[in-house]
Amino acid sequence: MRIGSLATALGITLCMTVGMIRVYGNNWTLVSGPLQDDSWTVIEYPDGQEITVELKPSASAPEAKGTARVMRRGNETSISLDVSGLTGDESAYHVYLVDSLGNTTELGSLTISDGSASLSGNTALTKFMIVVSPEADLTTIVSETKVALRSTVPSGFTVVPKEKGGEIENPEATSTPQMEPAATETPEYDAPLLGIGSLKRGANTMMRAQLSSGFEGARANISIKPQKNGPTQIKIRFTYLKEAPEGTQYLLWEVTPEGSYSLLGRLTPTGKKNETKVDAQTALPDFGLFITAEGAEANPSSPGGGMIATIIK
Repeated sequence: MRIGSLATALGITLCMTVGMIRVYGNNWTLVSGPLQDDSWTVIEYPDGQEITVELKPSASAPEAKGTARVMRRGNETSISLDVSGLTGDESAYHVYLVDSLGNTTELGSLTISDGSASLSGNTALTKFMIVVSPEADLTTIVSETKVALRSTVPSGFTVVPKEKGGEIENPEATSTPQMEPAATETPEYDAPLLGIGSLKRGANTMMRAQLSSGFEGARANISIKPQKNGPTQIKIRFTYLKEAPEGTQYLLWEVTPEGSYSLLGRLTPTGKKNETKVDAQTALPDFGLFITAEGAEANPSSPGGGMIATIIK
């Protein structure tokens, strides 16, 4: 065999078996990692600098296009998104942020007019990619997910590799710690105020859940939306939150700046596997949020069960 043919054959074999060596003409180029997957475009946004991100259409929405302006200030990131060309059978679209673990949080829904829409919102995430999809209540993006637009990687930025530490390969096989029985005395609940007055009216702000010991495997999608003239809307969705023992329920509470409590709602299954949610609203100008495990007959003004999660910015 001629040397050139042998080199080409070896190059093809190495590309197929290792996935780390590409051959361009007669030149050999070593790549220091796996071949790039252009469907994974998570980047880390720099502090104090507005970044413009182009949104790339999928084959299902070839006429669509969009731009997102992302501005991070410390641990809060604001996003302003404009899209057009969203025509077809779908009547509603949702904007999701996908973090470095592959989990999603919904930034908000798009109101389409002549194929165009705009959306603004805030998040505590600093590393994410943006996905526009007609599917509602997504907790992760998989190959079967309908995607209209997804963010590209701006020039000069490096893709953040997908982290594996938070993934749960087989949630059903994960051992479930036994829940501690409820305390006989009302415990103290340390739930910080969320600073509602500083949030943008009419826009969704994404929050995080600080999970108690034994519940670390759960994933939360939390949205707070103060209205210009009306109550603040609260939407919380959990995936892989272990099932409450028989006779026990998970309840969402608010706490005032003065330290009084009120029951806002109960986490209920959504019909999707491993997912529960609670949607609530409150007229308080500022408040803290937390979730406890309570018995079947809970006092609506006095939590007494063990803490499950605290909502934080």
